[in-house]
Amino acid sequence: MIGVTLLASRVVVKKCLTLATLSFSLAAAVATSALADKPIFQDIAIGGGMDAATIFVEQQDGMWTRITDHPRTIPFNITIAMSRGYIQFYRIGRALDQNAVVGFASTYSGLTTGYAGTANFISTSINSLTSVSGPVNIPIDGYTRLDHRDERAIVNGCNSRWTETESGHSFRYSLPLAMHADAREHRRKRFPYYLNEYEGYGDFARAIATGFVGLKVECLGTDTKPSRPDSKPPSSSDGEPRSAGEDPADRSGPIEVKMDLDIAGGNACPRNAKITTRIVYDHPKTAKFDIVRNGKILKTVEIEARREALSDGSTQWVVDRIDNVDAKAGQNQFRIVVKGGGRSGMKVANVECAPFQILFSNLAYNVANGGTCPKQVWETATFSATGPGEATMQLVQENGSVFYEKKLTAILKNGEYRLVNQRVLSIDRDTDEKFRAQIKGQSGVHSKWAQLKVSCPKRTSPKPENKKEGPKKLDTKPKTSHSTGTKAPRANPRPQKKAEPARTNPVSKKPQIVCKGGKIFNGSCQCGSSKTRRKIGERQYQCIAVAKPPAKNKAVRSNPMPRDKAARANPASKKQSLICKGGEVRGGRCHCGKKKVAKKLSNRQFACVARRG
Repeated sequence: MIGVTLLASRVVVKKCLTLATLSFSLAAAVATSALADKPIFQDIAIGGGMDAATIFVEQQDGMWTRITDHPRTIPFNITIAMSRGYIQFYRIGRALDQNAVVGFASTYSGLTTGYAGTANFISTSINSLTSVSGPVNIPIDGYTRLDHRDERAIVNGCNSRWTETESGHSFRYSLPLAMHADAREHRRKRFPYYLNEYEGYGDFARAIATGFVGLKVECLGTDTKPSRPDSKPPSSSDGEPRSAGEDPADRSGPIEVKMDLDIAGGNACPRNAKITTRIVYDHPKTAKFDIVRNGKILKTVEIEARREALSDGSTQWVVDRIDNVDAKAGQNQFRIVVKGGGRSGMKVANVECAPFQILFSNLAYNVANGGTCPKQVWETATFSATGPGEATMQLVQENGSVFYEKKLTAILKNGEYRLVNQRVLSIDRDTDEKFRAQIKGQSGVHSKWAQLKVSCPKRTSPKPENKKEGPKKLDTKPKTSHSTGTKAPRANPRPQKKAEPARTNPVSKKPQIVCKGGKIFNGSCQCGSSKTRRKIGERQYQCIAVAKPPAKNKAVRSNPMPRDKAARANPASKKQSLICKGGEVRGGRCHCGKKKVAKKLSNRQFACVARRG
């Protein structure tokens, strides 16, 4: 067969033709059912990994001229999944022309008849299934060549480094791919029914996808021969092809790759997307995978798989992980791509973000417990918004007057944008009023009426009552009771004491002590050791200096000794002894007997002389 055309094989078995009469009327009834909405594609993708296959280019007369006819295979993967409806067939080519596939990688051969030079494509019937996922191979051999555009680009890439014709060189080339798939809303069995074949009917829908597969191009040197082909078809897990030189233990991909997607509620944009990944290997492995959104890598994760024993006695190695990424406004296509092979199915989330708008308003008052005033009151106004933005809040009384307003900015909290204003009020009187919160310029968005009720009970302490009512009831003269002869109780004893008449002859206060030349200490006048106190009036004293005794010269010590050991230089400083000549000293006096008397000779010197007559 010239070209590459992959068709789903049909086995036509002709037996028991009598079964053809089964349920024909039922099929006709289904065919006339009312039309429904068009089918919806949940996922459609085409592509492959880098260096999925190696293409060799030969040279002649010092230039690279042609791609070799050495047999090899170019592998890639396709995925088609429906959320509603059934796939009829898919078609794969090199490019899209008005949503139709034209050309294909293996488009012509060297033959001059048949399909030579025509744009062929792969077309496969799907038998009305809801999903397709698996490998497709493009064989390159003597009869099948790449499209002339790709072939020319590859040869030119080799010749761009013309100085390396002797040793050769290599580079990478991205081979473009295109695909479209057709689907129908319903399906029914074909006749004869025992063949278990289906055909679609009802509303029609078509989806397209583009991608590429990476090729490694070897520009052979002068004497270099092509090596054995290193390309292999994709694994059954829809993974990337294995590259040459990899260790067998490392290149074996996972046996299972799954992903669950959970988009946070609310009206925030972007929204939180929780990605739950499960990767299963049949051998110990450190998994490395990318979280991809709309073809762009959001996050790369490297984690060691844990060992898990199965009920049948076998063992597997599993990665269970949760990651949080952003889901932006519009369509978000999430997928897990495992390094070295394997990827999950695509999960699609459509996030709608409305323009900034206030959706909800609430006002609440919380009054502190306690019986005294002032009381603290917590006021909280909350608004829900569709996204980031600013708005002016107003607090309105029942009469419609605005008594407070403030500009607020929306903040993102728990997946929702909110505008919040909190105040702490201090209220010192009985209050029972209603208020509501609204947005300035949006009269239709406001809270319910919130009641602010504060009770301030009267004080039981007599102090405030005395100050307020005492002076009004109080008489300046004390009242007495004539019946009992006892004094009536005072309403307020403090004001009555102030109202007592002043004394006409007040008792004079005790005069203070006057101490001239001295100090008053403990209620008396103290004059010190060098002065004597003399009373000069009632409770008045004067300190008079006493004549100082002659100064006693102290010997000057040439080598002074410590004070506690030094001897006095002039012991005469002691008090002079009493001298009594002719008598005796007793009791500090000179006694001379009965017939003599003491005669003073000088200071503290006496002599006993005979009495006269």
